[in-house]
Amino acid sequence: MSIKRWAILAAVVTIAALILPACQPTEVEKIVKETVVVKETVPVEVEKTVVVTAPAGPSIDEMLETVGVKAVDDFTVEFTLEHPAGFFPAIAGMWVARPVPQWVIEEKGDRWTEPGFIVTNGPYVMTEWVHDDHIVFEQNPFYYDADKVQIQKIYGTMIVEASTAMSMYEANELDDTAPPLEDMDRIKTDPVLSKEFVIYPSDCTYYYGFVTTKPPVDNPLVRKALSAAIDRQTLVDTVLKGGQQPANAFANPLIFGNVAGDPDVCPWCLDYEMGKEKAKEWLAEAGYPNGEGWPSDVVLMYNTSEGHKKIAEFIQANWRDVLGINVNVENQEWKVYLQTIRNDTPLEDAPHIYRLGWCADYSDQNNWVHEVFNPTAGSNNTRLSADDPYVGDKIKEFDELTRAAGAEQDPAKRKEMYKQAEKLLVEEIAAMAPIYYYTNVDLHKPWLTRGKRGIGGYHFSNWTIDWEAKKAATGATGDVVTLNWNFGTEPPTADPGLATDTTSVDVDEQLFLGLTDFDDETMEVIPELATSWEVSEDGLTWTFHMRDDVVWVRYNTATKQVEQVLDDEGNPRKVTAHDIEYAVKRTLDPRTASDYAYVLYIIKNGEAVNTMSY
Repeated sequence: MSIKRWAILAAVVTIAALILPACQPTEVEKIVKETVVVKETVPVEVEKTVVVTAPAGPSIDEMLETVGVKAVDDFTVEFTLEHPAGFFPAIAGMWVARPVPQWVIEEKGDRWTEPGFIVTNGPYVMTEWVHDDHIVFEQNPFYYDADKVQIQKIYGTMIVEASTAMSMYEANELDDTAPPLEDMDRIKTDPVLSKEFVIYPSDCTYYYGFVTTKPPVDNPLVRKALSAAIDRQTLVDTVLKGGQQPANAFANPLIFGNVAGDPDVCPWCLDYEMGKEKAKEWLAEAGYPNGEGWPSDVVLMYNTSEGHKKIAEFIQANWRDVLGINVNVENQEWKVYLQTIRNDTPLEDAPHIYRLGWCADYSDQNNWVHEVFNPTAGSNNTRLSADDPYVGDKIKEFDELTRAAGAEQDPAKRKEMYKQAEKLLVEEIAAMAPIYYYTNVDLHKPWLTRGKRGIGGYHFSNWTIDWEAKKAATGATGDVVTLNWNFGTEPPTADPGLATDTTSVDVDEQLFLGLTDFDDETMEVIPELATSWEVSEDGLTWTFHMRDDVVWVRYNTATKQVEQVLDDEGNPRKVTAHDIEYAVKRTLDPRTASDYAYVLYIIKNGEAVNTMSY
């Protein structure tokens, strides 16, 4: 029989289409099989490694051009949304969408927010920032409404200890302070301090979050037990003493779609006798009857504060007395703490339970259950995932429900959907333990006329000081009307695109204007940079018309003067729609690493670009 010599007869390789998150062509090694016939009758199958180059996808810069924001002209900006959202004018005014100076950021990089470099457009300018000590703002004489700003200077200290701040207040070194918990009884009976003491509603909720992937709190029964064992009413009555309301759900009573006080939602949060019995049952069912076998390394962490410490110790005692377990209490300085509780912190470095407060960015539930806890579109510090072995199906339902509620146009239907989302969040998933709804508890001097802390921060430009009365009482001199204020902690940033905490947001409120703002009393959206806006019939396109008299300014550290920034022709450089477009795209650019970018996912292709790899 003759032998025929054959070359390779065939090499059939099937490679699946590659969907790559990266923007550049990517080489991927694939193990493939080739059939090699070396004799007419003896086929031999061999394995071979080949390199496949996937075609390049769009770059981040190309994708940014598809984001639904564009400057129609210098003073008209248009947004295209993923779905209708009647609350969008509120989002358009948030700090992450406020105009920032592109040319300064590109030149100075991370240092652009330092005094002497920073360029702003709000009622105040930053003239000094001694980190971890104090920050100084001075009135912007070129602010479009400068004639209505009476306070000319803000000297902001950074005192974490409430007791120290209280001593400074009583020594007339601060015009305003939040009273320490241990002084509440004394303040209420003091003939002077009681007249300076005020309580008013707040748009914030105090809660404990659970890192749901870290044992033993990976078990929802454990999380439910820990939440149910908290004596919320006694906490607010005997520790806080500021008229706070025990919380049974996440969203504050001032928020559209809230279920605060609804007996259908987490009834054991409001009935402590029921809560104690449920807590014991759930912990036993989870495998820790009467606390037996409970791990010794479980940590509750809070940011350094005397008030947070007292709350943590009270709840630690609840858990010990009701459940027979010990939970270790630890604290960290604010900036370090914010990094520790991120959802990308290695699990071994994350606490089991963390403390946070959430205040409204706008008064709609979309800003609460969705933007904070949605596992795929929210900040998700609790690390919720549809892959959860216990309640993955409930988490998937929660994800889909909060997305659908944001797109729903019928207010009644939205309320019902948010009620179901809250029940999932606090009862079945138990990702967090709602503790209480804040009030603003405040002491301020009789010479200070102040407003409430509105959504988006304090509006110091609307406050006034009887300067002659202050000088007479404190011995202050000069003619510069000065507010002495305590920020409480070092602001982690003055960059609107990077701010995630109330201290940083309060800084940005003084320095940068948004398209819209909020009325401190009604919380209604009001014009700021925008003079008017309208929405298309299908609810997808919002057009904002802007003022043409807002200019960029900087503080000259050499001359000690506030100066207008000039354009190439020597004219004052105005804030335009192009600055808005840049700011929105910069926040959504994943290279900016904005933790708050998700609030802009409602904008077309916002989520798509922000979640790209680079």
